[in-house]
Amino acid sequence: MNILERYIKYFAEQSKYNRMYAILTFHAILGSLVRNLKIKVGKYFDDARVHVFYVADSGTGKSTGSNVFTPVVEALGMSIHPLDDFTDASMAGTMQQTEEEDPETGQIRIIREEAEGILELNDFIHSDEASLLLIPNKYSMKTVIFIQKACNPIGSASNRINRTLASGEIESEASCTFILTTFPPKRKREVGVMVENGLLQRMAFYPRSMDSQAWSKMSDQVIDGFFEDDEEITEEEYSVEFDTIAHVFSEIQKEYEDVDYIPIPVKFKTYVKGRKKRMFDYLDNHGGREDVKRVMRTYYNRYLTLMMKFATHSAVFNHRKRVEKEDLQYAWKLVFELFKVAHFWIEENLPSDYKTEEDRKASPHQTIYEAYESEVAAGTTYLGINEGYISKRDITRAVRNGTNYSTSWVNKELGELLNTKKAVKIKSGKSVYFKVTNPTSKTLKRKSSKPSKKKSKKSKKPIERSLVLDDDE
Repeated sequence: MNILERYIKYFAEQSKYNRMYAILTFHAILGSLVRNLKIKVGKYFDDARVHVFYVADSGTGKSTGSNVFTPVVEALGMSIHPLDDFTDASMAGTMQQTEEEDPETGQIRIIREEAEGILELNDFIHSDEASLLLIPNKYSMKTVIFIQKACNPIGSASNRINRTLASGEIESEASCTFILTTFPPKRKREVGVMVENGLLQRMAFYPRSMDSQAWSKMSDQVIDGFFEDDEEITEEEYSVEFDTIAHVFSEIQKEYEDVDYIPIPVKFKTYVKGRKKRMFDYLDNHGGREDVKRVMRTYYNRYLTLMMKFATHSAVFNHRKRVEKEDLQYAWKLVFELFKVAHFWIEENLPSDYKTEEDRKASPHQTIYEAYESEVAAGTTYLGINEGYISKRDITRAVRNGTNYSTSWVNKELGELLNTKKAVKIKSGKSVYFKVTNPTSKTLKRKSSKPSKKKSKKSKKPIERSLVLDDDE
């Protein structure tokens, strides 16, 4: 039994029916231990870290899983820190200022010292509430940028995190590994945020969908744990297994601490290109939504790089100094499963009216037009002055219901529309209202010509709408 098999069995004793969760956290731990190993990607090198983004329903053992990998990480002398503070100072560091009296002159001197952030100080960053990263606000979006930089290859220019403060500029480099877990997003717009914000492309992403059969199997394993069994390992045996896993991990780290690079022989290039073709063919021959296919195609190269990382890890835990075909076969099986599951989940959950960044760039102001149209269609027009005017607040809310755009972005778009005479603005007290002067669809023209059902300005209230995912069975 190799270290991977040992770890999966050990994991299953606490977190039931979560094999993929176990495999991914294993690779997160191993990748961190040998993070200085280089993975050749064209003319540059990536590092061996594997970051995990795991999505599953409540009650499926996400938190229990953290009770497995956290002690292993700590037993290996590595630090793990919760992602519970999204401030810039916490994430990327700050400059601390203290006062000190000069013993000779008696004058007070100001001493400034750089305080490192959690990304630079720790080996692992863990969050079981990663859904907070999917709610667009200035803190979550800045945090996502910090995480993206931390995931970039160690030592590269893109891995450096810079902050400009009043007291000076600080720079840090992060070599931590992320294990992020969350329950499925409740709003479909959050799925759009996940697709666009750059996290999924940098991580081993596994959204787990549980049907009734899967729940039944998990429950059976939980029930088994209530009763003593002759085959069940004792507390002492469990402790010994923990020590064995930690020892093997430690020995692997020592074995490869002076190894800079594990080559992948060129004779396997044909095999890898064949796997790439299978990935392409799977997507091209699959029915379903073309917008999701466009999204998944942007992940191709990331998944191929992840395959090379998994293959390198396989060589490491099998104590080899170069990658063999069985390592690539193991890596392909794992990465293709991740690709297919991600594709299925995104297709099921991405909003039907989702548009890629490329789509939006091809249609300037289209997002504003669509938000305006949805508000007119919903009957939220303001009749106190003139029909067809929508409050700025409602337009902003409608935009942010479907995208991760900020209020400042909405202001910029509305300003451009005003400059091009494609919108007009009026004020009533402290409120601002807009009307798009060139409706873009028959629905918009028809709705904007009909009287609103609202009786007066006072009766107007914001109409709260959200797209909620169906609960898994």
